[in-house]
Amino acid sequence: MSGVAEDAVGGELDGTLLRRLLAYLRPVWWLVALALVALLGNSALNLVGPVILQRAIDIAIPTKDTALLATLAAAMLGAMFLEFLTEYLGTVLTTLLGQRVMHSLRLEVFGKLQRLSIPYFDRHPVGRLTTRVTSDVETLNELLSSGLVTVIGDLCTLVLILVMMAVMDWRLTLVA
Repeated sequence: MSGVAEDAVGGELDGTLLRRLLAYLRPVWWLVALALVALLGNSALNLVGPVILQRAIDIAIPTKDTALLATLAAAMLGAMFLEFLTEYLGTVLTTLLGQRVMHSLRLEVFGKLQRLSIPYFDRHPVGRLTTRVTSDVETLNELLSSGLVTVIGDLCTLVLILVMMAVMDWRLTLVA
């Protein structure tokens, strides 16, 4: 229970610690890949609504084309449903991912505690060890299943928004 993880308590997340944490993702790489696909899909579907609304406002409403407006409304409902599905799938996958990593981490920490000598427990407060096994591992779970997902999802959405803006009008995108 010493070394990098011990020193990082209350400190900043450094590269060595991050590499150690990412090593827990290797056994479940397929779950990470599926979660990323769901995040990318959700980010892309976030942009469908504004495009449909643009078509409705620019084309269907001025020409009073009710058939096109009905089609756009159906497309909007379909996009919203798919967005809900991808968000749900992403949430389930990242929660499962966090639980798998947390399980592996807790097994490793418990195994390490089992191998420690009795004098180690005399020198270190039990409360800190209990916190390490429960709260700190749960915090890492939250980082993996919520924090990291939010950051990646928001970055994907931002990049896709910039791409869409550039496709629509690159000069206005540069100004913005």
